[in-house]
Amino acid sequence: MAMNHKEIPLLGMARKRTDLNRNITVIEETFSPLENQRILDIGCGRGSLLKALANRLAKPTGIDVNKQSLIEARRKCPQAELIHTGAGEMVFRDHGFDGTIILNTLHHIPAKEIQRGLQKALQVTKPGCPVLIMEPLNCGSFFEVFKPLEDETEVCRNALHELHDFIERNLGRLDDAFEYMTSIRVSSIETILNDAISVDPKRANRVEMVLEEMKDLFQLYALKQQGHLILEQPMVAFVLTK
Repeated sequence: MAMNHKEIPLLGMARKRTDLNRNITVIEETFSPLENQRILDIGCGRGSLLKALANRLAKPTGIDVNKQSLIEARRKCPQAELIHTGAGEMVFRDHGFDGTIILNTLHHIPAKEIQRGLQKALQVTKPGCPVLIMEPLNCGSFFEVFKPLEDETEVCRNALHELHDFIERNLGRLDDAFEYMTSIRVSSIETILNDAISVDPKRANRVEMVLEEMKDLFQLYALKQQGHLILEQPMVAFVLTK
């Protein structure tokens, strides 16, 4: 069942936006102009966002708990500063960043550590500058294809509850909240699986059991647009400041 505002009050605060279909567009709008901005990417993974930020002349720093992902991020974005750490343990000087991004990462942080991670994110970000959190909703064609490997409904729900509690305790101010739809270019189910395993290597143990089902779902849901295969993933974004 899709998450809704009755069980997650934060979703009731989120306005609907139909003018967005890419995460990077949300980021560009939130941090404009990106040029020369020091941006922290929490849960940077293999560096795709770091590279996109660097291409827009930002000065990115990435942290991740996965050492192998950081090795790949270094190849993809050699100009970025990379640190092997979790959100709750990161050590940077206070107010050192012009902004912080938590993209598809909050629900991967253990629930009991989320609020500490959010406190740290606000601490290292300049007062009044945004901490942008972007999380997937449990619906859309990408979610349906991914679900046999791992249904992330519960961890996403828990993450949003922790975020709501954090805001209710006045530990951070919610400046904006909105839902939007992303269109994700995908080449094959194998690419999706490789990306998923890079985020969480433990998923590799389940791949063989669900591969055929995921192939069938991919064939069912992937749409061809302008020569590309597309899956859609609804997202919700929250802008916090201190």
